[in-house]
Amino acid sequence: MVADTTYPVGMKEVIKQNPDAVMVAASSGEVVVEIIKDLRSNGFAGQILGGNAFNSLSTSAAAGNLGSGSQSAAAWYAGNDSAENKDFIEKYKDEYGMDPDQFAAQAYTGVELLAEAAKEAGLVLGEQDVASDRKLLKGALEGVHEETPLGDFSFTKDHDVVQPIWIVQMDGQGGFKLVKELPPE
Repeated sequence: MVADTTYPVGMKEVIKQNPDAVMVAASSGEVVVEIIKDLRSNGFAGQILGGNAFNSLSTSAAAGNLGSGSQSAAAWYAGNDSAENKDFIEKYKDEYGMDPDQFAAQAYTGVELLAEAAKEAGLVLGEQDVASDRKLLKGALEGVHEETPLGDFSFTKDHDVVQPIWIVQMDGQGGFKLVKELPPE
């Protein structure tokens, strides 16, 4: 059963529909936490699913035990044991004194991909041929195939991202557990 609702509809009304799962579409972790707590405090024992707003350590920590088992698809999983991910996490902690989140991993990867593409492109910076440099950079980005903190990463011919999708769940203690890694298609 699907309930098409907009918060702050009372969670009791959602729960009355006896859904197996509730999908939370929210753009802020604070709203996610409020909805999770509201659902659980009103007796909802089913699956809670969400998007990017679920994927920060601060959201998981604020949801606490009530968030345990809440799942989302993520672009990054800290427990990915690749050398690139471990290196990223170490550098981030050294620089900022805290654990990174998905958004830091995505930003780092974006800059890493642009830097690699710029090296590969043979840009002629400073020669006033901006259009040529853009074309060279675009071509180099289209050919990117890198191992990154996000996993094996490339682009489709239509410029969509090809990378693993990490299905994660809040662990009830401010972190995440991996449910499943979906390989790139």
